[in-house]
Amino acid sequence: MNKINTFNELHSTEDLLFLGNAWDQLSALALEKAGFKAIGTTSFGIARSLGFTDGENIDFDSHLKIIKRIADSVKIPVSADIEAGYGEDIDTIVSNVLRTADAGVAGINIEDSLKKQMGLKEVEQHSRLLSKMRTELDRAGFEGFYINARIDTYLQKEHPLL
Repeated sequence: MNKINTFNELHSTEDLLFLGNAWDQLSALALEKAGFKAIGTTSFGIARSLGFTDGENIDFDSHLKIIKRIADSVKIPVSADIEAGYGEDIDTIVSNVLRTADAGVAGINIEDSLKKQMGLKEVEQHSRLLSKMRTELDRAGFEGFYINARIDTYLQKEHPLL
């Protein structure tokens, strides 16, 4: 069974699925050794470990190299946080999603927030993106690749964590 199938099955059991957050190879190995059944990468942790703030402030190639290193170092499924996809247009984002799938992860976490201004993508725009991602992933042989389409409306508040 491949990691994509395993990750999907973990979402179908009665047990709660806890994803440990990894930002590098060592944290991923520690989470696997601690007994996590799957790992989610953290864009915040990856960015901070390189001296940057979160919000697509590192280039996608650097981000992807770390994601691949994490996925290659563990036997359990990895879901990659790719922020809003590191692109301004659908084709670039879909290309980045396919490159992320090629890196050996079982799924992604992708936001609907805008990176260069406050606000969220229009519902129709984000729906088209998600639909094209699914189509292209399936066409490329990544059937079942998990897409966690995160909704960031809570981040639009002045004090979102209060």
